[in-house]
Amino acid sequence: MKKIGEVASAFDVSCRTLRYYEEIGLLKSFRNEESLYRYYDEASLKKLEEILFLKSLGLSMKEILKVLTIYDKEKFRTSLVNRLKALQDESKTISREGSRIEKLLVHLDGGVGVKLPEIMAGFHHSEDDGQQTRSCEEVEKVRTSREGLDVRIVQLKPCKVAYYRSSGKSPEYDALRVMEKWASRRGLLELFSTRNFGFNNPSPSPESEEYGYEVWFTVTEKTEPSDGVGIKDFSGGLYAVISTHLHDIAENWKEISRWVESNDEYCGGRHQCLEEIISPDWFDESTVQFDLYYPILRRQ
Repeated sequence: MKKIGEVASAFDVSCRTLRYYEEIGLLKSFRNEESLYRYYDEASLKKLEEILFLKSLGLSMKEILKVLTIYDKEKFRTSLVNRLKALQDESKTISREGSRIEKLLVHLDGGVGVKLPEIMAGFHHSEDDGQQTRSCEEVEKVRTSREGLDVRIVQLKPCKVAYYRSSGKSPEYDALRVMEKWASRRGLLELFSTRNFGFNNPSPSPESEEYGYEVWFTVTEKTEPSDGVGIKDFSGGLYAVISTHLHDIAENWKEISRWVESNDEYCGGRHQCLEEIISPDWFDESTVQFDLYYPILRRQ
């Protein structure tokens, strides 16, 4: 048995990260009744190794949760194939951008009065840009919070999403049910890489019990709109993220907002606030968990 501090040091993670893994059901610790220290046994340490290995492959926490709690070999394989394809596409994009910069430098160093439209036209004729599959990857860092919040700093990359908006007194469930059926028919729920986000659109007001809610599912570049479900590009962005259960969601939105407002390194951004369901059972109100994504920017 090892103390939480020893485990954090040995695996180069923070204590807050370990507690977050416990909150979402990935890791288990034991408490000494006398000292109240958290301890991890050999089984928990092996599970932590699995979590960190999957993170090193670029899988999101939601994908890792699915892999380790409802393991299915074929679904896992499909997720890895999709991840590999995303990495290959990203590699091609980086290579293409580097080539463009090199060519542009040659043009700029070779003469005076070079016109950018002419250079761009030359690029378009010499390159096959094609459509790239974009993945909704994250780069995570954990920040210590003065308020005791477990705040993660997450960069969501651009991706394509399918979306549906509903209005009423419980639009979240209405929109999610429509999107669940739509995604299920297309096999998206079989992929570990599929993620779902939601947000108020428009937000509730004191004057009315009705409001709107929009649900997103990440999709591939080839996915087409149908049956009232639209397709659009999400530009991504930097976020402060905390985990919450449904019954605490309103208060935790206030908490993360206060954290951002009092932060010296980050300020609020204008990109979309998001809620991501990370529980396997979306409609079980007693156990459903969310990650709350508050848009932020680095202060200048």
